[in-house]
Amino acid sequence: MSSRRPAVEDSDHVSLLRSEISEMKKAALNNGPGGHGGHNGLSNDGADVSSSPALSFEDLSHTEQACASLGAAPEQLRPLGWLNAGHFDQLVKNNQMDDILVRRLEAYKIVAERS
Repeated sequence: MSSRRPAVEDSDHVSLLRSEISEMKKAALNNGPGGHGGHNGLSNDGADVSSSPALSFEDLSHTEQACASLGAAPEQLRPLGWLNAGHFDQLVKNNQMDDILVRRLEAYKIVAERS
């Protein structure tokens, strides 16, 4: 037989934590990524903020600085599909992959090519 638990009243500590969390959520929604109201170039009220000041090199994270230092435009970087395909073919020829996995990957390739 099951019994219902008595209603537990929120303690002051729980209420304080909940209010702090809701304030942080509101602040995060208002500030958004990049310091403006959203990540799509629009603020929360729909105003265009794409003309906001650009970040300097020092404002970027270490990883972003490394990417910016490559000296190549993002359009010039190409995926390594040919390398992945060669490695896959080598694994299949050497029988180093499960047959079921190979069939699933081949089926995925066919479906991906059609769409």
